[in-house]
Amino acid sequence: MLAEDKVKHFFVNAVVVISVTLMLLGLGFETIPAYTASVFLAIGLSVGKEYGDSRAKGNKWDWWDIYYDAIGIIIGICSSISSIYKTERKTHPS
Repeated sequence: MLAEDKVKHFFVNAVVVISVTLMLLGLGFETIPAYTASVFLAIGLSVGKEYGDSRAKGNKWDWWDIYYDAIGIIIGICSSISSIYKTERKTHPS
């Protein structure tokens, strides 16, 4: 079974990418800058957390956490693309 910690890494990054991307698009940002900002924010949070963990007594840097962070980021991108595509199809039917 997957450790609860890894599941949290996955979901937090997916939610960060989805929510920040959709928020920035709602504020009028272009698509690529919105995705870029959300991905870099998620990466920064992930690396910052791992760095903090590595500095804590009795803890270490965990590349598996980074792996699940990356998977969450990828799923977040795919989910937000799907959401945007569905929204645009409803607002601009063929």
